Amino acid sequence: MKSNAPLYTRRSFLRSGLLGGAVTCTTPAFLLSTMNALHAATRDSAIQGVTGKDGPVLVVVQLSGGNDGLNTVIPYTNDHYRKARPNLGLPVKEVLRLTDEIGLHPAMTGVHALFKDGMAALVQGVGYPNPNRSHFRSMEIWHTAVDANRTSNRGWIGRYFDNTCKGCDPSVAISIGKETPQAFAADVPVGICFQTAERYRFDDPMEDIHAMAGEDNADAAGGSITTLRGGGGTEQVNALDFIERTAMQAQVSSDQIREITGRYQPGTDFPNSALGRDLGTIAQLIGGGMPTRIYYASL
Repeated sequence: MKSNAPLYTRRSFLRSGLLGGAVTCTTPAFLLSTMNALHAATRDSAIQGVTGKDGPVLVVVQLSGGNDGLNTVIPYTNDHYRKARPNLGLPVKEVLRLTDEIGLHPAMTGVHALFKDGMAALVQGVGYPNPNRSHFRSMEIWHTAVDANRTSNRGWIGRYFDNTCKGCDPSVAISIGKETPQAFAADVPVGICFQTAERYRFDDPMEDIHAMAGEDNADAAGGSITTLRGGGGTEQVNALDFIERTAMQAQVSSDQIREITGRYQPGTDFPNSALGRDLGTIAQLIGGGMPTRIYYASL
């Protein structure tokens, strides 16, 4: 016997619970319309992308400063290295050997252990022809992954979003830091960014969402705003709808993230440094079941 009942994914069920559970007779009309729009968008996605709960998770750690690559992955048997670095070069006995030619800095015992277990790999000689020595241009090339003679408004992760994550929750990607990395830039923006889980919140959810959405003008015709698209174009969207949806999604993800980090503790200790704390937060979110595919942290 064939049933005409709609099929829902686990994600749509959870979303309905998170959004619908907050509905009361006092819920403002603009919030109800936003919830209905989010529910409809979820129902219209018959095939949901694999989430971090169901598949592999990528954690990107960006070294934003002037890392000394030759004393990170050390060509310890290379005569040119020894001649160029009579003082900076590390003694052979201190190098954590990977092969008969290269090794790691003595502080990198963790990466060394991962490499021996087949859990880490090294890619050497990454660069672009005739570098202009601009830190900013080099970072742009790194984030967009295009040839040095081209520019792009989409990041290498953003292209993944556009091709694979249509209809996914914004929390499919999380960046820990002050700003979203250029690598996230996409035609359809995806991902959220925060410095700490505790600070990723509205102080007074209803009051702040009302202020963002301009509830006093909710019945007015309203205007439109121009949003930038990663491919270089623009798109006109209804301003009120855009702000309402953004606010609601931020509130849902904020509640979920703070709930997970509040109850789950990682199974190992992380260094009490900025990067250590960021990776500890990421470990909490992964262990707590956050459906995020990509995490991004910077040092």
